[in-house]
Amino acid sequence: MKRVFLISFLLLLLTPYFISAAGPLVPCGPGTDKPDCQFCDFFVLINNVLKFALEIIGFVAVVMAIVGGIFFFFAGANPDALRQAKRIILSVVIGVVIILSSWAVVNTIFNYSGIIEMQGWQWWNIQCAY
Repeated sequence: MKRVFLISFLLLLLTPYFISAAGPLVPCGPGTDKPDCQFCDFFVLINNVLKFALEIIGFVAVVMAIVGGIFFFFAGANPDALRQAKRIILSVVIGVVIILSSWAVVNTIFNYSGIIEMQGWQWWNIQCAY
């Protein structure tokens, strides 16, 4: 329970860093130098939220890999602690592989299905024309 509290505390402590580094989630409307929001800006919002979530997921993956490594280092002759450390590290690796392979599958489908023309446009970078 103490470990869960510590990890949650670290995430909450670093959340302002992620929010300030990502910039605004909605890049239009009042208070910005761009005009009122259009329909395209809804997709920009979704894209910004996903980028923010991926930053947090990457941070959590690194922290959990470090926690698993610390457990592995201090497991000693305790087989239960060693099993738990291996499970944590394996879970991190499986999660990262799932995330990267899903991106690769979507990219491959878009490239070979003809949905987009790859002439300098990237499907993961949504921009609205103002």
